[in-house]
Amino acid sequence: MKYSLKYAILFSIYSAFIASVMFSAGVKLGGGKGWDSVWIFFVISTFIATYTLSYFFIEKKGNYRKTRLILIAILIVILSHWLCWYLFGVINFIKAVFNGLPLDSMINPINGIPAAAVYSILSLLFLAWFTMPISIALSFFLKKKETTIKLIEDNCDMDTETIEIKN
Repeated sequence: MKYSLKYAILFSIYSAFIASVMFSAGVKLGGGKGWDSVWIFFVISTFIATYTLSYFFIEKKGNYRKTRLILIAILIVILSHWLCWYLFGVINFIKAVFNGLPLDSMINPINGIPAAAVYSILSLLFLAWFTMPISIALSFFLKKKETTIKLIEDNCDMDTETIEIKN
């Protein structure tokens, strides 16, 4: 399995767990209806952001430097929070349109762009403390295995009978 896919799957699972715990606690404290499914949007957005950024900026370029891994991990956390709130707003808008609900109190998808930024700043304050260190740790943990396998593949010429080491 590729680096970006492993990273996206593992980080999405972890983010789903953290989001479900945080939002279920918020619902129990009186958060209201509709917030119990936010973790689903968080999983989808985390997977999309993680896979896209890690594939195009790390795996495709073959650049596994520490500074790049840290910067991309931070960008993944920030983008996944924004994308989560944007998806949440767009899906709720689409539900309201199809169910014939009044759209006066709904945020349309165009106005949802800055609204998602505000919501993501708030969620970054509460959730990023849990997700950012794990994102960075996963990027380093998976990097070591990926670069080791790549070094072996680059330095060895695999044949069915013998293995010749390149100089």
